[in-house]
This record gives sequence, structure tokens and C-alpha cells, in this order.
Amino acid sequence: MSSKEKIAQLVDIKNENDCSLSLIEDGWVINGVLVRKDEFEQILPLVFRDIPSEKKRTNFLIVLKKLEKDAIVYLPFITNIILKKWFVEKKFIQKFIEMIISVTGNISEYIDKLNDIRYLSDLGSLLEIDRKFDLSLSCWKKAVDTTPAFFFGWIRLSFNHIQLGDLNEAIQALWYGVVNNKYDIPAGKLKGRIDKKYQLEMETLLNKLQKKEKQNYMLFYIRGLMENYFHNDHKSAIECFKKSLKLNPLFTEAEIHLAKSIGKAGDKVGQIKTYKKILERDAKNTRALKELGLYHKNKTDYDLAVHYFEILHNLEPKNKNWIAELAFLYRTSSQKVGARSKKSWKRDLKKSYSYYKKLIAIAPYDGEYVSGFNGLLIELARFVEAKDILFNYMTLKGPSKTFIQKLDAAYQWLKVPFDEQEVIEEINYRRNKDSAYPRILEFLSTVRPDIPITLPRIAKFVDFPEKRMQEILIELVEENPEVGEYLELEQVFIRKQDTDEIISDLKVKYSTCYYCGMPIDSTDLFNCSACDKEFLKCNVCKLPVSFGEELGQCSLCEALGHLTHIEEWVKTQGKCPTCLQEIPLLGVIPLIEDLKK
Repeated sequence: MSSKEKIAQLVDIKNENDCSLSLIEDGWVINGVLVRKDEFEQILPLVFRDIPSEKKRTNFLIVLKKLEKDAIVYLPFITNIILKKWFVEKKFIQKFIEMIISVTGNISEYIDKLNDIRYLSDLGSLLEIDRKFDLSLSCWKKAVDTTPAFFFGWIRLSFNHIQLGDLNEAIQALWYGVVNNKYDIPAGKLKGRIDKKYQLEMETLLNKLQKKEKQNYMLFYIRGLMENYFHNDHKSAIECFKKSLKLNPLFTEAEIHLAKSIGKAGDKVGQIKTYKKILERDAKNTRALKELGLYHKNKTDYDLAVHYFEILHNLEPKNKNWIAELAFLYRTSSQKVGARSKKSWKRDLKKSYSYYKKLIAIAPYDGEYVSGFNGLLIELARFVEAKDILFNYMTLKGPSKTFIQKLDAAYQWLKVPFDEQEVIEEINYRRNKDSAYPRILEFLSTVRPDIPITLPRIAKFVDFPEKRMQEILIELVEENPEVGEYLELEQVFIRKQDTDEIISDLKVKYSTCYYCGMPIDSTDLFNCSACDKEFLKCNVCKLPVSFGEELGQCSLCEALGHLTHIEEWVKTQGKCPTCLQEIPLLGVIPLIEDLKK
């Protein structure tokens, strides 16, 4: 029987009493139709995307209701389809929500366990259409608790509070959305088509709030952001920020955005006066210091620009932006005399060098910084250091034509022959070496002690050239003789007895950051010292997921881990190792490249 024939029989029922269901080992018999779980997943999109008849789709909801808890795993997928395709069919949505309430038992507890903001958003939107604002509120609240920067979630949360008659909570929700986006409206990827949705939603919401709350400094501030962001009406924005400040004279963010708006309106002198006024009250305000530093940099008043960026660097010693500005400014030459300082700017290459050293230590993966430092090193005739910096960068990021050319130039200054193919091979070896260690240890942890393991077998598992693999094994054994021994003549590795704990410790020692590939610093157990991202750890083995390793994600709670580990767990246990909800193997999403820079 084809899928279409099975669907026709599944939806050909009159009511719940007309629907029969019995369990089999890997599926169900529904209305006399044998449907296996993998086949059921293929049927779902055909039903909810392609069947125009609301009655037949509603009949299929009866089938899902009969599945009871087995249906829960499919709810995120179905919810997304219904919201996109059938959002105008209110009766169908009402029946769908009734089905969710039935299979979850307690929908409030069900919502509280969710972590996927996409699903929370879809479900919250459908609950709004069904006018179940208390439940919709729970969805949006959980969404913004999970991801505080989810600005649209705060907007919808505010709307739901209005629908439930709680004006104060509505204002606070919108305000928290702004605060969690650094007192601004989200930009970047949200520009373009999503802007229109934000604009309509926000203007409707703000009009409702200001109609009832006419003297609220937060609402005037948000209106000012909107005038700037959506309409480019800087004069109106200035008036809004001034009203906000009149109601709350100590609200610094309003003063910051007032200064920005004054500058956008063309009054640079007024902008600088406003920033200086902020510093009179708060000498450590980094936003005002930054804007003044950039202003003087653009005016080529480099001594004053350095003054402000050095204050910033003292306040935030590890902020790469301030270090980069100082490295650039001390390297820059200019004949212009500063209008305010009355001093000629003299660059200082030694200071520039010291700031570049700090910068590369913090951000070794940034090509612009590396390129700038390379230029300075060539100027200072530090050719060996220039070569090493370029090698380290390409070991981290991979060879590129631009940086190969820079490396060629460094070799020429050193008067050393340059073989591009050899250089690329060495870079690739260095890159793959760090990622090979965790895979070697993963392999060794699976083999029995005192059994010789041949070099080709290890090389095949790790996917590494045999010659280079031998070098790594020799190095590994020399550094960690307690783990085993490598017999070079026989080309075999023999693991020693009672080494499980040692190998587990070595896995951590040789792990690399999943995002940038840099070795994990044992002194920092949470964030990578190179790219500052939080380490990804497997929810099954509890060890770090290294650069190049395949990542898997639970489709329900978004828990992450080694793809093979999560898949093996789901195969044997039938549920997610983190949220413990039942999940099919297809519910483990491979993220081999998605989360990687």
C-alpha cells in the first residue's frame, strides 16, 4: 500500500470512536493500516502540507490523539507547518491545541520543560490565535528566559500581558527586551524583511502603551530608538530622548542615544558636548569614551584619540577593540597638528608593538590584526617573528593565498628558499595534528590492553597519513609513557593495563576548542582563551567536543554532544540523555558545520 493510500485510509474516520489503534514493536496498526515509525515521519508532511481539506486534517489530529505520548515527539514539526500554512483556519488550530493538551496531559508543565525557542515561538503564536493568552504568555516567557536577546519574544510577551490586562508587566516586558539587547533594537541580520514585522508589531504595541501611560520615560526612550532605527527621523528621536531625560535626568542611556542622534542630525559639536557632559557625571562611561576616541581619530587628532582609548584600555584591559585602536594609532603617522592639543603627532612603533603583542594573544584568529602586526614586524625588521605569526595564524585558520604571499615575503627578507607546497603541507599537518589527538585517544580507549594494534589500523580510524601518524604516536608515548608503548620497528601500539582513567584525562588534555581549534587551556574550564566562546561538552561522555568532531543535537531540548555518542544512546535507550524525552533516531540532528566558524 502506497503512502497516499495509507493516508486516505487514516483520515477516513468520523470521530474518535471510529479510530482504532494498536501497538507493534516499531510502529502501530491504525484503522487496520500498518504504519512503522520511520514511515509515519514521512506521512506527517504529506498530511499537514498537502491536504487542503480541513476536515481530513482534523481527522488526522484524532489519530495523533490516539497515539497519546508517542505523538509528543512530532509536535514541534507539525506546529511549524500549521503556523506557516494554516494560520487563518482558527477552528483547525483550536482542534490542534486541544490535541496537544490531550497528549501532554498538562500543557503548562509541558511548556515549562521546552527549550527550543523556535518551537516555543510557533506554539505561542498558535495559542494567541486560539486566544489562550495565559498559555501563550508561558511560551513567550520560557522563550526569553532561554534566550534573553530574543527581542521578538519580548514584544509578544508584552502583547500577551496587555491582553490579560496587566499594563505594568507589559511595559516591563518590552523594556527588558531593550535592556537585553544593550538598550537598542536588534540590528544586523534582523535588517530587511524582518524590520517591517518589528516595525508594525512595535508601533502597535507602543501606541497602546503610551495611550495609557503618557509620562513614562522608558516608553519615550523606546520611541526614540524606533524613530532612529525605522524612520531615520533623527530630529524626532532627539525630542523623544530629551523627554525621556526630562522624566529621568539620570538615565545615561537616553543621553548616549541623544548624543548619537545629534551627531546623525549633523551637529557634531553638540554631539561632543553631550558626550563630555556624560563624562562629567560618569568619568568611566565606556560608551562616551569610545565615541570621543573615534571622533578624534576621524579628525586625525591622534594624541586625543590615544588619550581616550588608553583610559578605555585601563578600564577594560582585555577588550581587544581598545588594544587594536591603540596598536593602530601608535603605528600611524600624520602631519596634521591637533586642533585642540596643538601638538604634532609622533608615532611610537615600540608601543604599537607592545599593543599588537597583547592583541594577538587575545585574538590570534583575527586576520586583520595578524596582517597589521605582520606589517609592523616587517617595518621593525623582525622577520623571524613575522614568519612565526603568519604560520601560527594559518595553522589556526588554514592556508590562504593572501597569507601565503605574506609568508613568501617574510622568507625573502630572511633569504630562505620558499617552497609553497611544503609550507602548505606543514600548515595542514599542524592543523590536523591537534584534532587527531582526541580521535587517537577515542580509538585507544576502545581497544583491549596488551593487544598489538597496527599503525595502518590506527591511521585509518583517525583518517591521517601513516608517516605522520607514526610521528604523533611516538610523541604521545614519549610524553605519556604510562598509557602504552609504540614499537617502531613492528609499527604497532600496545596499550597498558588499567589505563582507562589516564586516557580519560588525556582526552581533556588534548581536546581543542570546537569553534577555533585552539588547544583547551586547563586553567580555564569554561571559555576558550583564544576565541572566548564557551567550550562545547558532550552530554553523554561529559568531555569537550573538539574541533572537527561531528556534533549532534537533540531536536527537543537542543542538548549537544558527540554525534556518535548521542546516536548510540538514543539507539539503546530510545530517549534523549539530557531531557529524557522519547525521541527517534531521526530526532538527533547532525551539526557538523552549522555551529562552526
